[in-house]
Amino acid sequence: MTDDPFAPIAGPRVVAALVPQATPSDPQGYIAPVPARGMRSIPSSHPQLGQAKHIYSYTNAEGFVLFYVIRFEDPKERKTFRPATVWRGADGKPEWRWAAPPAPRPLFNLHELAKRAHAPVLLVEGEKAATAARKFMQAWVVTTSYGGAQGVAHADWSALRGRKVTIWPDADEAGAAYARDATEAIFRAGAACVQVVKLDRRFKDGWDLGDWGDAAIAQPVPDVRVMHWMMDKAPFVTSSVEDAGPLPGSA
Repeated sequence: MTDDPFAPIAGPRVVAALVPQATPSDPQGYIAPVPARGMRSIPSSHPQLGQAKHIYSYTNAEGFVLFYVIRFEDPKERKTFRPATVWRGADGKPEWRWAAPPAPRPLFNLHELAKRAHAPVLLVEGEKAATAARKFMQAWVVTTSYGGAQGVAHADWSALRGRKVTIWPDADEAGAAYARDATEAIFRAGAACVQVVKLDRRFKDGWDLGDWGDAAIAQPVPDVRVMHWMMDKAPFVTSSVEDAGPLPGSA
């Protein structure tokens, strides 16, 4: 079950060091990168959502953290995501907020995209899948866009200009939709080519690269080299956006 990353947290309380949800209307109040001094650390728990399962950092091309995405899971393993960003408060000092950064938003792992400028790119849906795939897809720079399918139109895809991109979708309808939308956005940004991995019946509904190696989950293929082969043989797709206007960040 996916969750709206832009939704406010229920209830009046928030994590210590974070102010209540305030969807920013003034981009000039947003502060990034995160100041190196004078800021409290991101807490690892929340009074309503419990203990954070993962904390993911989005960086600029130089590797400085711009904002965080925090993943929570309830006992039934239902996912909830919250962005933590820094804004200028009423007193002029920086403060944490549960608020999405203004668009266009950077891709995940942007510093590695900049560092490995000639490497092929693997696009997945979600920070968990991207973080896991980096361990066994080392020939590729692995990235994702903030907010999943809901965030495609608000992402800055310009880092993929001129790049060879392969998309590994989640094994469900939402994953296929994300792959279609991302393909259009990537072409608008000027990618050299795009391939989309075709998943067969071996990949059960909802499976993604974040599930690879999980002993509690039946794995669709016996060896990661099979997945490498699937990526190499993934069909190239064409764009239907030649006459469409550019997406944010693609100019």
